[in-house]
Amino acid sequence: MRASMKKYDPALRSRAWAGLALRAAVAGYLIYLAVKIVSGMMEGGPVPSWGAWGIAAAFAAVAVCFCVYAWKAFRKAWKAAALSEEMAAAGDGGDKDAGVRRDTESPPFK
Repeated sequence: MRASMKKYDPALRSRAWAGLALRAAVAGYLIYLAVKIVSGMMEGGPVPSWGAWGIAAAFAAVAVCFCVYAWKAFRKAWKAAALSEEMAAAGDGGDKDAGVRRDTESPPFK
């Protein structure tokens, strides 16, 4: 391994990958809906062909925009998962409570 290789917090890295996977699934479902709308129009559905193509194009455009958002959110989460050089040298990465804030107390229940 190279000495200059970046180290990442495993919990935050896993969260970044999970978020990307879920967002990709949503985008895939939007594409699936667009295809089903067009295929339903081909079988003689109640929607005029121009309407079906318009709705399918809108779904596809939303899916593409959502993919761009998913990629940007993944890159931001990935950068947040990178450990600083001091933390990586000290071995503070991979804490099981990585996302837990310890500077505040939880309010009491009423």
